[in-house]
Amino acid sequence: APAEVVATLGGVKVMMCHGHAQRVKYTLDPLAYRAMELGVSVALFGHTHARCLRNEGGVLLLNPGALKDGRYALIEIENGDIKMPRLLEL
Repeated sequence: APAEVVATLGGVKVMMCHGHAQRVKYTLDPLAYRAMELGVSVALFGHTHARCLRNEGGVLLLNPGALKDGRYALIEIENGDIKMPRLLEL
């Protein structure tokens, strides 16, 4: 499996990765830099199981948290615009 996947969803370029290669347990800087390098607007990641929703350098960094704890995220994309990213629980 690839270490990261980049796709355009609803006109928004999104990076998806596990996060271990970017060392997200220690800092989000490498993830943000990689996302900027790829020219994506959103970086979805996991690894830490800790929720995260923040903007770094114009990139939305999102970790929904642990699904086993009923946590997930919802991002609405409309005409290339990201609307209301949310962290939710079952």
